[in-house]
Amino acid sequence: MSFRNKYAPNNLPRPPHWRDFAVCRDEKPDLFYSDQPTDIEAAKSVCRGCPVQAECLAGALDRREPAGVWGAMSHEERQVVLAPVLAAEKAEKLRARAEAEQARREAREQQAVQAALDTARLLDVRPALGTEGAAGVLAATCAA
Repeated sequence: MSFRNKYAPNNLPRPPHWRDFAVCRDEKPDLFYSDQPTDIEAAKSVCRGCPVQAECLAGALDRREPAGVWGAMSHEERQVVLAPVLAAEKAEKLRARAEAEQARREAREQQAVQAALDTARLLDVRPALGTEGAAGVLAATCAA
């Protein structure tokens, strides 16, 4: 997919990205996605000598990269770093869900109160039937 900007010609070179300077570009990707401890350590050592290690790690953390060695950290190590962030996100979701449920509960209660008031207004026939109102209509209906 090419990037097209209506204000710039299409023949401009792509601006450099941090990946263009990554040392791992010349390595086999399998090294960074291995489950073998020796491969993981070898991948980390490649990362430690990389000029864009920080950018690589930041990108992996932002993307919640699910596998591999990025920025000299394995997935498990990144999970430890992200644990407080993930916990805070989970707490925020739970708080938002509780607030939404409370708002729905209050809306239902308000609807029930409004329905009761509307029903009371419909049944309130005191002006036509005297001071007994709905109770008088009910008593008259039952007596008949």
